[in-house]
Amino acid sequence: TTCLCEALLGLKKRYPLLSVEVSVDTSDRLVELLRSGNLDVVLGRMPDAASAANQDCLFEPIGDEAIAVVAACDHPLLRRGRKGRVDFDALLAYPWILQPRGSPSREVVEQEFLSHHAHQPLGLIETTSILIAANLIARSEMLAVIPQSIASHYQEHGLLRIVPYAFTHTLSAWGSLIHRDRANNPITRQFIALLHDSPAPPA
Repeated sequence: TTCLCEALLGLKKRYPLLSVEVSVDTSDRLVELLRSGNLDVVLGRMPDAASAANQDCLFEPIGDEAIAVVAACDHPLLRRGRKGRVDFDALLAYPWILQPRGSPSREVVEQEFLSHHAHQPLGLIETTSILIAANLIARSEMLAVIPQSIASHYQEHGLLRIVPYAFTHTLSAWGSLIHRDRANNPITRQFIALLHDSPAPPA
């Protein structure tokens, strides 16, 4: 979000009267909006970049981003006396909040379950909203999976805590995506340049 905000502020300095709409969703859904012409730029991950079906989009990486399991500050997994890493089996005792199927972070979580020969969590809540996820886990024993940089921000402010679990699978790089047919828009090109000039958040 830091990268996006810096780029938006830089763009508004150049074009004070320019109207900008920011949509928040999973990368796979945003790419479909890009294809349909409803978005000019996507800041996210390219779903299956090697696929021939995705060659209509131009992807330029910006950085890497880890994901983290988060929980309420007083969650049983984090209570005093528990030391070191939390193992995967311990996570299975609690309900989950995940992004919808098809999103990159959801795919990483599904791969994690498969690698441990575990069934996908039942009775989960699916949402693209990190704010909703944060509010839900603050009032329950649910676990959520969100970007590490955002999780660290919430933890610094005492709103939630990061569960010390290390994923064996990682997310692909995130960056800017534009449609090949609309790559010559001068304002879009300036916005892309600003995005890539802004420092990426730590992974």
